[in-house]
Amino acid sequence: MSQPSRTSFSSRRRTRRSETARHALLRGCWLALLVFVVSACNPYACATDARNAIYVGRLGQSVAPTDNLTAADSGRIFVGLNEWRGSLAQQNVDASVTVKGFAPAVSEIHVHEGTPASPGRLLWKTDHGYLVGDSVWNAYRDLFQGPASWADFWSALNEGRAYFEVHSPSGASVTGAMRQESVSAFSPACT
Repeated sequence: MSQPSRTSFSSRRRTRRSETARHALLRGCWLALLVFVVSACNPYACATDARNAIYVGRLGQSVAPTDNLTAADSGRIFVGLNEWRGSLAQQNVDASVTVKGFAPAVSEIHVHEGTPASPGRLLWKTDHGYLVGDSVWNAYRDLFQGPASWADFWSALNEGRAYFEVHSPSGASVTGAMRQESVSAFSPACT
C-alpha cells in the first residue's frame, strides 16, 4: 500500500484552508447584508410624527386676554389642535368654553377667520358636545372636517387671524378673541 505523499497532503490542507476562508468571507458578507436589511426595516422604529397647539381666549372680548384662565373663569375659551402624520394620519380638535353668564345653552361652536369686528369665513364648527352643569360646554374630540382645509385652519389660528363664536339654540351668539398659549413642531410620536 502506498502512502500519500506529503506534498499532496499539504496541498489538500491548503485547498481546504482557502475554501474555509472563502466560506468565512461569504458568511461575513451575508451577515453584514442581513444586519443592514434588518436595521433598515426596524419594526420598532417610530413611523408617526405629531404636533399640537393650544389657543385660549375669553367670550365678550375683542382682544385675547394675556392672563392665564382656568375652566372656572367665566367666558374662558379653549381650543386644542392635534395632528399626526406618517403611519397614522389624522387631525382633530378639542374645544371647551365656559358659557355661564353668556349663554344658557349651546347649539354650535365655531372658529372664524378674521376678528369679531371684521368677521371672515367659517373655518371649523361642531355641534358635538355636552354642557357640564350650567357652565362649561365641552366638545367631543372631533376629527377635523372643515369646512376650511386643515392647513388654512392651522395657519389662521397660528397667525392670530381667527376668533371663537358660541351659538345658542335661540339664535343668539357671542364671540371672543383667542391667543396662542403653546405650539409644538412635529416630533416622533412613538408609543
